[in-house]
Amino acid sequence: MTKNSIQARRRLAFKLASVFLGLVITLLVLELLVRFLTDVKPPLLLLDNEVGRSYAANFDDEIYVAESDRMVRFRTHRDGFRGADVPYQKEKHTYRIAVIGDSQIAAIATLEKDTLVRQLERMLRENHPQVNWEVLNFGISTSSTAQELVLYRKLVRNYDPDLVICSYYIGNDFSDNDSALGSYLRIYMDLDDQGQLYVKPRPAFRWVSSRWLNRYSRLYVWQKGSFAGMTRKAMQTEPLYKVRSGRLIFLDQDRPDLLHAWQLNEALIHQFHKEVTEDKREFLFVVVPSNSQIYQNQWDNFVERATNERQFLDVDFPDRKLGEILDKRNIERIFFREGLRSTEEGQPSAKPEARISYYQGSGHMNEDGNRIAASMVYERLVENGSIEAVKETIGAPLHE
Repeated sequence: MTKNSIQARRRLAFKLASVFLGLVITLLVLELLVRFLTDVKPPLLLLDNEVGRSYAANFDDEIYVAESDRMVRFRTHRDGFRGADVPYQKEKHTYRIAVIGDSQIAAIATLEKDTLVRQLERMLRENHPQVNWEVLNFGISTSSTAQELVLYRKLVRNYDPDLVICSYYIGNDFSDNDSALGSYLRIYMDLDDQGQLYVKPRPAFRWVSSRWLNRYSRLYVWQKGSFAGMTRKAMQTEPLYKVRSGRLIFLDQDRPDLLHAWQLNEALIHQFHKEVTEDKREFLFVVVPSNSQIYQNQWDNFVERATNERQFLDVDFPDRKLGEILDKRNIERIFFREGLRSTEEGQPSAKPEARISYYQGSGHMNEDGNRIAASMVYERLVENGSIEAVKETIGAPLHE
């Protein structure tokens, strides 16, 4: 190797090192600026190696939630889910209900006492005090049925629930269950050649790096939220608009990707039911409607924009399809749409702020939406005899 070539390599190495150092300094400066000039905080929602995602454990503080435009006390227990610590082992005369779902169940925008979970527990305790009713919240933002099945296997079983309520949100669970329709970082399952479910390998580098950056970099958290917001706005513009993600569930169309997604969703629901009932526990499947199924003007706006797929859109298709899936295993179910929609139809105003079930007519169920849903669950437990059966088997004698 000649002297000139050695010098050329040294100059190249120096330039690369200078560029790298400059990049590091730039990122550090931006990190400091974000920390001092914004209110970005470490995210409460964390990647978890066992259950996919959880909230920061043992958190208890007031947080501002833009959706409900207020401060909400948000507390989590030792396992990183909303609520106070509960011992794994149940006390005498205790009937425990585990509610598993996504952000509709976590209900971060709603005060804890007004969530579906707490309102259901309050109804049971006030009306049937012979039993120590416990309703536990295992809702987690960005969750899916596949991730919830893993959550049941890895964690919820430890709490020995008597009844497991699995919540399915029409707004996004269909696509969230299929990695081909959504690329969010979560646990995914798929079907092998024999039609059996298996957990897909997670992208190790992306998983580890995202977990570390979320914990230590405010810049990463800030840019991720900003980029996501800009992407959503861009996708709503006319040139880029199409039916995608959660709204694919409304397409009554024999497309290969949709057929596979429905097969996968069916397998997940059936497997969830199978594992819970084999554990000698009761299983209830509840369906939270998309706001487009509640508010006619939102559905009309959606259909108007979906010019290429308009002929295949059907607002009732998800309910019919899920009903067929549940009928195959005779799975008990509640569709919250009926109760929420009948309440909304009684409202005189079409303005979003007058709607009582969802915050501003979109997004998540508010206090009243949670109350209606909790009442529907409570009424079902009364109607099917579950409450009376519990009182007879584990209820405390009245003289105790």
